[in-house]
Amino acid sequence: MELMDKLIFSYSDNSFEHAYFLDLWTGEIILEMEESMTGEEPKIDWDDDESAERYIEIPKTDSNEGYRLMVDFARQIDNSKSRDFLFDALDRRRPFRRFKDAVIQLGIEDEWYKFEDAFFRQEIKDWIELKGLSYKELNEKFKAGRGEKSN
Repeated sequence: MELMDKLIFSYSDNSFEHAYFLDLWTGEIILEMEESMTGEEPKIDWDDDESAERYIEIPKTDSNEGYRLMVDFARQIDNSKSRDFLFDALDRRRPFRRFKDAVIQLGIEDEWYKFEDAFFRQEIKDWIELKGLSYKELNEKFKAGRGEKSN
């Protein structure tokens, strides 16, 4: 599995009960949860001065961004009946659930998942660039930590 796939998973997991951190030294992604939830000590020692330089929190998507993404997807659908069906789903109660049901009913799941994946990839690339990091270097560290060879 590529580092990008793990970063996308971390970004799209929008639970606020935990956070994901990227280890800049190893490329590893670390899930941190409250000790009260896991009964375990945190994996990152924030009292260690090096931790602030070593780990950065991976941002999360939020429901506003998710809703805008569904609207953008619906807008680009050529078939007006399908497009209207998606917008109708978004205008109802529980729009996230209804939108996904509508996507399945229309048989356009693959298109939706590709659209969503492309958006998440770009968000992660923009975040990496904003942080002044090199994805290539991070991915090499990630693969080295897993005993994989870089291509």
